[in-house]
Amino acid sequence: MNKPDKKDQILDAAEKLFARHGFDSTPVRDICSDAGVNVAMVNYYFGSKEGLFREMVRRKTLVMRGKLEALLLDDKMQSLDKMKTVVTHMTERIFGHMEFTLSVIREMSKTDEQSVRQLIMELFLPNMRLIRDIIRTGIRKKEFRKVDIEFTLATISGTIWNVISTADLMIPGLEEKGGVAPDSDMYKKRLLKHLHSLIEHHLVIK
Repeated sequence: MNKPDKKDQILDAAEKLFARHGFDSTPVRDICSDAGVNVAMVNYYFGSKEGLFREMVRRKTLVMRGKLEALLLDDKMQSLDKMKTVVTHMTERIFGHMEFTLSVIREMSKTDEQSVRQLIMELFLPNMRLIRDIIRTGIRKKEFRKVDIEFTLATISGTIWNVISTADLMIPGLEEKGGVAPDSDMYKKRLLKHLHSLIEHHLVIK
């Protein structure tokens, strides 16, 4: 069995603690203690706590970026299937990396930490531009209606993020119906079914 990579250990610990306490309230020493490494390792691998946060976001966004680039270049797939795949990828990754998602949501909700917020935006915007290009291509091919692309993206991503961060308010009957947890497969499938239906009715020319 391969020995766990110390850099990944630090990133995994940071995801968990940033989600739990926020960027400002998480000391580097706590991250290192959780990861089982020396504090000096953060400076060695990332340069600073901000650098650690940047790498935490970057390693997730790059995986998604590769998938989006492949979809955009696929000439055989219909535009609706591409967007359904986009939504599926987004949902699967968010549910599969809940601590990372909560960290990002927490930092994006702040207005006084512009450096961290700007960092997040810089890394996420290229992905959003790729999704925008997929929709724009669908419109050009007359597979999609002419819609407000930016607000369409806001609707999709906002729905996913809102459901993740405020599930107890958004769907108050879940616990009464068997205690379905916000990150359960059943909940995820329910969200995907809704989003697929939403984009089909919103985008496809009838």
